[in-house]
Amino acid sequence: MSPAGHPVLEAEGVQIKIAAQQFDESGYSVTIDGLRFAMYNENEENDEGIWEIVTQRFLMMLSALLRAADSSERAYLLYGGHDSQIIFLTPAMFELISETTLILDSDKPTDERNISPIL
Repeated sequence: MSPAGHPVLEAEGVQIKIAAQQFDESGYSVTIDGLRFAMYNENEENDEGIWEIVTQRFLMMLSALLRAADSSERAYLLYGGHDSQIIFLTPAMFELISETTLILDSDKPTDERNISPIL
């Protein structure tokens, strides 16, 4: 599912009205409502970790759109690789989950700053 029309984003006030993609020799970027988000550049295109790079930047994009909509929620990643899931939490909820010993570390979400290079 693309972010446009996603029920959680809509509930948080994110309205994606104009979306465009640019794919050329300089890399790949997405423009939403005039905001350009680089997903990768030409130096990263053949990087072994391209999926991690794009995943990190996609989370950053979603969180930026949520901030722009004055939402208190942000996008976080669960698991990784083919099992990746994006969840929406407030930073306070993320901190509580991150600090608890009741949840295995492998089942805790990560934010865009802490995506493992072995996703």
